[in-house]
Amino acid sequence: MKQVCMIATSLDDTLALTPLIKAVQKEPGLGLTLVHTHQYQTPEMEITHRRLEEEGFLVEEQTRVRLLADPLHTGSAGNDFGSLSYPVLIPRLNPDILVLFKNSQDTFRAAMAAMENTIPIA
Repeated sequence: MKQVCMIATSLDDTLALTPLIKAVQKEPGLGLTLVHTHQYQTPEMEITHRRLEEEGFLVEEQTRVRLLADPLHTGSAGNDFGSLSYPVLIPRLNPDILVLFKNSQDTFRAAMAAMENTIPIA
C-alpha cells in the first residue's frame, strides 16, 4: 500500500484539502496520514482537533508539546514546533509522497525533511 502524507498548518488548510483527502481515502491501495501542525498543537488551541473530528477526521495521535514564549514575543511560539519535529516525524511516517499546502515556515521545514529522506513532494 502506498502512503500519502499531507501537512496542514491550520484548520482552514485542512478544510481546503478536504476534497483531496476524501479522494485519497477512496482510492484502493492508498493510505493517508494527515499531519496538522503549528500553533494548533498547544493546549490553548485543542479545540481544533475536536473540530477536525467533527469534520470526520480520525485523530490518531496528538503531540503534547507546549511551547512557551516570552510575553513580548508571543508570535514566535508556534514557529519552533516544526523545527523540533519534522526531522524525526517524516522518517518515522516514511510516506511515499508528501503533500504540502501553502507556503510557510512549517511547510518549508517539512519539505527539507522530505528532501533529506528522498521523499517526493507534491
